[in-house]
Amino acid sequence: MKTSFTVPTQELVKTACEEFDRDNLLIEQALTELFNQYPANAVLHHVLLKVVALNTLYSTQIPLYSETIPDLTDLARHAQGVTLQA
Repeated sequence: MKTSFTVPTQELVKTACEEFDRDNLLIEQALTELFNQYPANAVLHHVLLKVVALNTLYSTQIPLYSETIPDLTDLARHAQGVTLQA
């Protein structure tokens, strides 16, 4: 079976992002408000709120607790130590 792939371009990526935002408008609005409420990743429980919201709203299936793989708390701690550049 042959599969044809479209070569990504800036315009195709931009269009896909805009379509995603339209299809997920309510979720994107809620996340934007949450991230605007806690813009810095300085306070761990604020970061955890953002990680939990992303995990739940986008069904990423990151576990709450795990002994074998990174869990939500691990990700929040990691994000707290990462400075994002716009």
